[in-house]
Amino acid sequence: MEVNGFEYRVNQNGIPVIKHSKQIPIKLYKYYSLNENSVDGLLSGYLFASHPYHLNDYADSGLSLIDYSKKPSFKFFKALYSNFPFNYSDEKVAKSYEQIEDGSIFLQDLYPRLFYDNGIISLSQNGYSDLMWPHYTKEEGFQLEFDVKGLLDSIEKKLSRQNEVVSFHPINYSKHRRVITITEKIEKYPALALLYITSIKDINWSYEDEWRIIVSKGAMGIPWLNRGYVVNENSPGREGARKVFYDGIFVTGITLGANFLTHKSYFLSKYENASMVIRPRRNKKTTISFLNFLSRFKNTPIYHSEIQKVGFEADQKVKRLKRRIKVEKVTIEKFRISFTKELFDENGALLSS
Repeated sequence: MEVNGFEYRVNQNGIPVIKHSKQIPIKLYKYYSLNENSVDGLLSGYLFASHPYHLNDYADSGLSLIDYSKKPSFKFFKALYSNFPFNYSDEKVAKSYEQIEDGSIFLQDLYPRLFYDNGIISLSQNGYSDLMWPHYTKEEGFQLEFDVKGLLDSIEKKLSRQNEVVSFHPINYSKHRRVITITEKIEKYPALALLYITSIKDINWSYEDEWRIIVSKGAMGIPWLNRGYVVNENSPGREGARKVFYDGIFVTGITLGANFLTHKSYFLSKYENASMVIRPRRNKKTTISFLNFLSRFKNTPIYHSEIQKVGFEADQKVKRLKRRIKVEKVTIEKFRISFTKELFDENGALLSS
């Protein structure tokens, strides 16, 4: 199947893949609010692999992208349900199959379970986004920059089973999101459907310039509480199963939001010699842990996101830039933020401040 130049097919080894013309980026970015979960992920070195029920776009990887009007074959039905850890005996599987009139009822039951073992990690190719910063951080959070090859290799090495990384692909932004129909081929290779629905998004989201890592770890759980369903089963998965670990050396930069340093969040000292001493006013434990980490982050650059006028006279433009900063620990609760004159644009060019 081909959609917008993205081809969804099975390769010569029988593995479902997405063929596309986009060049794999060298760097990718993750935007975060400053909270306990995001700081724990940074300190512990993991990314959270979401179930679609965790995502902020209701249509993202959604059930509406799949059509299954016919009744599934019993072979396909049994093969799928035998792999789910919900105590489905052969007798229960056979009885459940008899009660199915068509594929739509089966799909509603199957869909959330497809992601019981799979998770979505979203990253952006745009490290200077005027939309991503307020959308995901309110300009008060932070952004991580990753070395892509190192990150992917590191994730694969740390996974406990082989072939647990299902796919790494860009998002296919489309004006018209085509519905995929379950056919005999997709019954044979159900990961084709999974790859399709996790890669197609409405074109209005194209500003995110997103790439995704799809990870299969087993027993990752279903967050039923995020949807308005009445359920009679508990499927939390293994504790921490949606945490996908990586080596911290592949974080190649950390940027603080343009509105990270405010009086509502910190007690701020007088600004002198391009530096200030700060003390957290709220979320003290989490914020101190984050600042402690930055103060020890010696070999990788730390930046502050800024909106600046660039150019001269009539040719001036407003751009988002990154200023190199240093974070030093003063006392248990106090830290010094020093602003350098090193200012970088979206191409990595060093500008005079």
